[in-house]
Amino acid sequence: MKNNNNLKLPFFIGRLINKTPIIFTSLAMLIFGFCCYLLAESFLYSILLALAVMVFNILVYYPLYLNNFFNYWILNEDKIIYVNSNNYKNSLKRFLKGLSGKEKDFEKVVYYENIKEVSVLYKKKIMDVSNILTLTAYAPVAYMPYLRDPFYIKVITKEDKEIQLDLSLDYFKNKENSYLKLNQIFNFLIDKNIKVKDSKGIIEASKNNESVIRHIYS
Repeated sequence: MKNNNNLKLPFFIGRLINKTPIIFTSLAMLIFGFCCYLLAESFLYSILLALAVMVFNILVYYPLYLNNFFNYWILNEDKIIYVNSNNYKNSLKRFLKGLSGKEKDFEKVVYYENIKEVSVLYKKKIMDVSNILTLTAYAPVAYMPYLRDPFYIKVITKEDKEIQLDLSLDYFKNKENSYLKLNQIFNFLIDKNIKVKDSKGIIEASKNNESVIRHIYS
């Protein structure tokens, strides 16, 4: 279903939890265990160490940074559905549930009629202005996504509750579906009688297909 802003509803942004981390971690631990075996010459020690690191990644590392690896939100005709975790316990539950295809159990809903205003925000965190045109400026986000600059739509409800709808994940993975459609997204929200803010001119930058990083840091 398309609306006047050419957004096909439901409009999905983000990434569902999948088994890629488990596969990646398993392969990494096989290599790690083999290297330990070459150094320690103890098969049992290598296996135990590799398993310990693997368990740490699954039960600690991914849950701690779950929102940086996996989160999503969906625009519907009458509401926004979103998923994120606000503490370690919820993140661990969502991660384990997500691996079994049940992440939808953690979806939350906010109806447009309950939204007071929305704004698009980009917060400087790690980039060095002298490096914004070099590969080194982008390298960390590929391997350590928790180092990404926060880039999101801030939703304020009529009860003054703040909801953050992440844009940073899709910006580096699929910006055609998120960043370059910010204008349509915000026009859609305006049509829902929601006040919008863009103090840094990010929407105009997206309309001109300008890198948000260059726009913010220039």
